[in-house]
Amino acid sequence: MANRNGGPSRGRRLIGLLGAAAVVIGGGLTPLAAYGAPGDHSESEAQFLSGSLLSGVDLSTVAGLAGTEAINTGAGTVTDVTDLDLTALSALNVNIPSGVSIPLGDLLQLGAVNQFSQSADAGVSRAASGAVSNAGVVDTSGAGTFPASATLNLMELLPATALLTTANLSLQGVTGVASADAATAPATSCSDLSNPANCRGYNVAAAGLDVVSPALGAISSTATSALGALSTTLNGLGSAITGGLLGGVTDSLGTLNGLVPGLSLVSNTLNVNVSSDLSAALDPVLGQSITVGGVTVNAKAGTVTVDWANVVGLNGLAPNTPLVSPTTLQTVAANAAVALGQLQTAVNSVLASVTDNVTVTISGGVCLLEVLGCTAGLNIGYTGSLADLLDSSQKLTISGTGALAIPGLDAVVGGVVTTVQSATSVAVLPLVNTALSTAGTTISSAVTAATTALSDAFTLIGTVVGVNLNVQEPGSAGSGSYAEVAARATLLGGTALTIDLGRAEVGANAAAVVYTPTLSATTPVAPGADTTVTSTGWPPSTEVTLQLKDSDGNAVGSPKTVTTDVTGAIPADTTLQIPVNAVAGAQYTVVGTDTLGHSATSGAIVVSSGTTTDTSAPTDTSAPTGTTATTDTSAPTGTTDTSAPTGTTDTSAPTGTTATTDTSAPTGTTDTSAPTGTTDTSAPTGTTATTDTSAPTGTTDTSAPTGTTATTDTSAPTGTTDTSAPTGTTATTDTSAPTGTTGTTDTSAPTGTTATTDTSAPTGTTDTSAPTGTTATTDTSAPTGTTDTSAPTGTTATTDTSAPTGTTGTTDTSAPTGTTATTDTSAPTGTTATTDTSAPTGTTPPAAQLGITVKVPVVERAQTQTTIGTGFQPGEVVTGVMHSTPLALGTQVANAAGTVTFVWTVPTSTDLGVHTVTLTGATSGAVTGSFKVVAAGLATTGHQPGYEIPIAILLMLLGGSAITFSRRRTRNAVSRT
Repeated sequence: MANRNGGPSRGRRLIGLLGAAAVVIGGGLTPLAAYGAPGDHSESEAQFLSGSLLSGVDLSTVAGLAGTEAINTGAGTVTDVTDLDLTALSALNVNIPSGVSIPLGDLLQLGAVNQFSQSADAGVSRAASGAVSNAGVVDTSGAGTFPASATLNLMELLPATALLTTANLSLQGVTGVASADAATAPATSCSDLSNPANCRGYNVAAAGLDVVSPALGAISSTATSALGALSTTLNGLGSAITGGLLGGVTDSLGTLNGLVPGLSLVSNTLNVNVSSDLSAALDPVLGQSITVGGVTVNAKAGTVTVDWANVVGLNGLAPNTPLVSPTTLQTVAANAAVALGQLQTAVNSVLASVTDNVTVTISGGVCLLEVLGCTAGLNIGYTGSLADLLDSSQKLTISGTGALAIPGLDAVVGGVVTTVQSATSVAVLPLVNTALSTAGTTISSAVTAATTALSDAFTLIGTVVGVNLNVQEPGSAGSGSYAEVAARATLLGGTALTIDLGRAEVGANAAAVVYTPTLSATTPVAPGADTTVTSTGWPPSTEVTLQLKDSDGNAVGSPKTVTTDVTGAIPADTTLQIPVNAVAGAQYTVVGTDTLGHSATSGAIVVSSGTTTDTSAPTDTSAPTGTTATTDTSAPTGTTDTSAPTGTTDTSAPTGTTATTDTSAPTGTTDTSAPTGTTDTSAPTGTTATTDTSAPTGTTDTSAPTGTTATTDTSAPTGTTDTSAPTGTTATTDTSAPTGTTGTTDTSAPTGTTATTDTSAPTGTTDTSAPTGTTATTDTSAPTGTTDTSAPTGTTATTDTSAPTGTTGTTDTSAPTGTTATTDTSAPTGTTATTDTSAPTGTTPPAAQLGITVKVPVVERAQTQTTIGTGFQPGEVVTGVMHSTPLALGTQVANAAGTVTFVWTVPTSTDLGVHTVTLTGATSGAVTGSFKVVAAGLATTGHQPGYEIPIAILLMLLGGSAITFSRRRTRNAVSRT
């Protein structure tokens, strides 16, 4: 085979080669193809690492880099196995597209790999490279002795960029397999990679893309900084809260003066303390991994991990399927954007509840009347969250002192608390909203920047590398050779270079033609007569020597040499003479041999006693009645006297006598002077009439006397019954209807006869015009057994009962493929309707086949949910959305089985209750499933929580909008008068 890399020819390590050919398959020895023959030829080679990247590299400098090669020329199985020296490989210098020469190890890191080639007799060969054992057994897990992993450092290919600090493309368990025989081209897939039979296939256990993005990591640092600034603001709310309390007391003086006149705000001893710890609330959100459509984002780590199995799929793909391409990288970027959107939603939820993590303590009081000290006043107290203070979920404690420590105060203190607490909320809430809006806008800007940076990064990756799986192409040996490459990476950005991983190649193979001649000779044969020899299966245009031999294997007489024709058959008139003195019962054989060593022997030729009786001649009944006719041997032995019509009986002898055999014609010949097969009924009653063929073949001639066997009158069309014959005779068949149809029963013939079949009515219909008791035919005005093909091929037609009861209707497949169509029975009884194939072959209506499975029917907020969609078209782009409040789940590309999988984290802000998820294909339509969101701790119990009034202080609109704080409970704001 030719060397694809331009280096010197590879060395080979051959194992277990000639003689009995066997290979270990799946742990046991399995015999390979049958023994070889001159002209057998098979080739195979395996090379895990190849491609134009190695152009100019001396393959002999690295053990195993040249791969394996096995060539068989019909002398026994040849096997070549070798692994790859990874240490020496890493030290090789290669030129990358930018023109820079670097050590291969800086660009590509390989795990242990093996290479296997085997070429057997009869033109059979196979090869495998990657995760394959010395016996050719493929490890599809990629976790064995030869993991066959490969990691491509994309940073060596990318131009200088701030978008990424790390970008690694990895493959695991990469294996290519090819197998061929000399008869047909290999299939494009293998059912068993460890025992391939004339096929090409591959396996990739895992494939990923790992990147580190500074912009993504900036989300975490930005959010931490923003929350620090927010904490500072909230911790400084003490004076604002104090002001709000005093304002509320002032607003309540009108009520209080009704109890004790002359009150006014004199002084206060209020002490307000505010403390917050916001990082504890946000850290879990920033540190979580959010997965959408095979793309996992972690903001705190700044990483994006792509699982290609959930983006494109890995195994069972059509030949030359793109794994990494601009299109698939766009899908990755879109799913990463959805994941970041979910992260933003989670951050918003934390910010909306941030005041729950702020603790407020209030103590002290206010003096409202002072005469030699505070004569009347109020004590105010509170310990709780800022959220509960501002939405009045937890009330202030207010009590009177001095003159206000009276029973009458209890009647009005509730109103005073409401007024004071409302005034405090009005004073503090704008400050909180402004601080939250600032923090939210800052974090939102960081998320937006990261989304853009990731999109740009994946676009950039698409300009320097592309990967195709299951690359199938002609082999390097030219016509009749076939290659499989499990994964081909194309390095772009300059002069495109290729890296082939897991290459296997077979062919061109040829199997020598095996000739198995057969030979036969006629028997029995009289002494001195010829036996006719027939023989086929010899090489074309070859001399074959025929020799008669006795039962002891001794040659008898001289041999005869003949030449075969282009089909390998000897001439049709070839004969050999049996010796004249041969004894009756003796046995001979004919043995044929050619110059190439092929031979064939006939069966036993038995010698008959003297001359043989030729029973093909007519019987001569000219001898007297009761006598036994002698054999007339006046004609040469073995010939047939054909002076009388062939097969006729001469009835000129008296009734009851046995006619002699007239052999006046040469023995063995056929006398055809009378028409073949006719019966002569001119003989007296009781004799056997001759065959009269003056009427067309197959008719019955009833002109003979009663009791004789009538001749067959075929003047009527073939197959009809002629009922003009006397009672008791067999009527002819009337085939005026088309040949092969079943006609009606004609009862016009005399009683007891079998009426003719009238096929003028359509096949299969029942003709009731015939007399009572006759069997009417079946009217099948629709063609018998036809199939209604108006619907797409392969659909099952529905049943149309518009036809009479009991009829079998046509098959209407006008319904879409995969549906159960009705059976149209409007056609006559007994007919089978045609299949309508006007729709495209194999089309599938999406609505009938789409399916959806929601993995977690009951889930809590912040838990992972998974939904699997089935029935989509392979390669179709599918979009996922969660409702009630729409949450985009990204897009996925349906794999070869039409399946997509969406994985996402249920936002912490999701309302409790039932939600839906809808998967919409670009062409197949949509399918919807549902699940329930419950409170924490209830996902496994199924408990339906009550509808508590939510604590929602803030509603923050991010991405350019300010955050608006909203209360969780209804409060009645009281404006300060």
